[in-house]
Amino acid sequence: MSEKLSTAQLLYGQGRYREALQVVSSLKAVSPALRGIDLLRAKCILALDYEYADSSAEQALLEEQARSPYCKDTELLLCEIRNRQNIYGRDIGFVDDEEFLEVLPRIREHTMLANIRLYTLWRNTKKLLRCATAGNILEYGTARGGSAVLLAWLMKTNRIKGKVYAFDSFNGMPPPNKHDTSFGKSAGDLGWGEGTCYSDLSCLLQLAAELDVQDFIYPVKGYFEDTLGKISIARRSVLASHVDCDWYDSVSYSLNHAIPLLADEHYLQIDDYGYWDGVELAVKNVFEIHRYTAKAVEIDGYSMGFLRG
Repeated sequence: MSEKLSTAQLLYGQGRYREALQVVSSLKAVSPALRGIDLLRAKCILALDYEYADSSAEQALLEEQARSPYCKDTELLLCEIRNRQNIYGRDIGFVDDEEFLEVLPRIREHTMLANIRLYTLWRNTKKLLRCATAGNILEYGTARGGSAVLLAWLMKTNRIKGKVYAFDSFNGMPPPNKHDTSFGKSAGDLGWGEGTCYSDLSCLLQLAAELDVQDFIYPVKGYFEDTLGKISIARRSVLASHVDCDWYDSVSYSLNHAIPLLADEHYLQIDDYGYWDGVELAVKNVFEIHRYTAKAVEIDGYSMGFLRG
């Protein structure tokens, strides 16, 4: 493994960034937790300088930082990107929800979601929970657990009897397919593929314990095609669902699972809608199959919410 990483570093040093990224991606697929791999992935992404490269590189650096929290190179590059783009500060606007502003800093480094997506998820879920006493929340794609813990906090403070079901492989993403493209480029060409978004289950459990919401979290480890059909959740018991799993197949599995379980009044938020072509296609196809309709909630151009109630 170290030899392959050294090869990728050599290619990067020679300015052969695309070749270096290909080696990194192949290594990431078999060893997603290897130290140094996501730092190099971020450097390759920045060197290729495609649209939204800064955001992709930042997310790769957050993966690296989760494994190596004291790596100075990762910290410096992360600061450089954030100072240049202010990625998470520029998009939220004015928020007068003191509870959200209190929780946000505690989960910020444990999620790849921009603040506006977190706040929209919080605001619409909170409205529904205020009128409920019981119900569940489903999250497909949990990674380090920031958004799942945010939702669990809402369940706890609103005294909801139920769980946040956190579905994730906790071993990185599965391979993309032909639909998983963006701006005319494949996921692999953009530095995304099998093994990315890796986080061990322990990260979610530790964060949940830190915010004392562990009783409201029900993690489900494994690929969706292997796990979704094995979990018993009452129909019409789901008040909110968060789909953040990027690939066409994963989003299709998620929506086919979630839609029959949604309560009459619910909120459904889908991340990367408009960024990954496969996400939008999966939403279109599954919504047609289930004849699903709801009020669209525009978020930031690259995610979408759907609200009933």
